[in-house]
Parts: sequence; structure tokens; C-alpha cells
Amino acid sequence: MKQEMITFLSQNQSVLKDLCTFLYNNPEESYKEFKASSYICNLLNNYKFNITKNYLDIPNSFYAIKGNGHPKICYLCEYDAIFNEGHLTGHNALTTMSIGASILLGSIIDKLNGSVIVIGCPGEYLGGTKNIMVKQKAFEDVPETQNQRLFKSQYVIIQYTFIIPYWRLQVKHFRGRKPLKIAGFKPVKRACMGY
Repeated sequence: MKQEMITFLSQNQSVLKDLCTFLYNNPEESYKEFKASSYICNLLNNYKFNITKNYLDIPNSFYAIKGNGHPKICYLCEYDAIFNEGHLTGHNALTTMSIGASILLGSIIDKLNGSVIVIGCPGEYLGGTKNIMVKQKAFEDVPETQNQRLFKSQYVIIQYTFIIPYWRLQVKHFRGRKPLKIAGFKPVKRACMGY
């Protein structure tokens, strides 16, 4: 199974690169992620995911699932950009990681008798929609949720880590907090595990 997954990634790396590039070249503000949501849904549809658009009546959100049964593993995507700044903090890259992991797992999920779920969460920079989803019990049946941000829930959350050059960031993007400076780089995301 390991070799099958490696082969799948090798054969689909251009699809993931195209996704990351598309999101980067088409930045959209919070709650206006029309192109991003559509592109991601079409991509997941090509990999045989069942898609529900405007999930929980939230514009530009989606719920995509492949497989049935347990284990259920859920990936969350954020695809908004900073107004007049673009994908400065890398939501294009974070979404690509979540989509890459989900389509990879989706390629073998039938052998595991489980399900892989992808939930699109628009509007992260303006408060996001994950809290609404938690309140509406969207994650009630999903014991493993892979996410780029830590939020309070009863699920395990993993936050991806990456760094970008120091000169690309301004303190204002950290909402008043001063980011760490490490050898000319600043970590944008910290690796965290929730409870």
C-alpha cells in the first residue's frame, strides 16, 4: 500500500502544483472565495468525492466525502487571502496540503473501509466559519480532524508548519502580536496538537 501511495502522489503532483498556483494567482478576500471554492470542488469531484456546496448554508463552504464507514478522517481547508496582500500567509499552500492528503487517502480509503472528508471553511481572516460548524455539530461524527488552525473542540487537530522569508511579512498580519524571528525567517504557523 505504501508504494501505491507513493506512485499516486508522483502521478498527481502536477494537479497539486496547479491548485497551489491557481489559488496564489487568484487571491480572494474572506467570504468572497468564489473561484477558490469552485476550483477545489471541481478538483475533488474529479477524484470521485461527493460534494455538497454551501455546506450548512455558508456561502463558498463545501463538504466533500469519499468512502463510507469508519475510520472517518476529516481535512479542513482555508482558502481566503489578505485584502491587497494576496496569500501572504500561505493559505494556498495549506489548502494544497489538505487537498493532497485527502485525495491521496481517498485513493486507498476503500481498502480501509473508511471515509475521508474535506470541509471548506471560508472567511478565516474575518473570524472564520469553524466555530459555526462546531456549534452546528459538523464534526460530531468525525474523531480525527486534520486542520491548519487550532480551535477548541473534542477532536485532534494538527496545525501545519511552514516559514516564509522575513522581509515578506509585516507585524500587522499577526494582529498585534510580534512574530518570532529565527535566522532571518519567521514561522507563520506553529505545529500544534490539540487535545
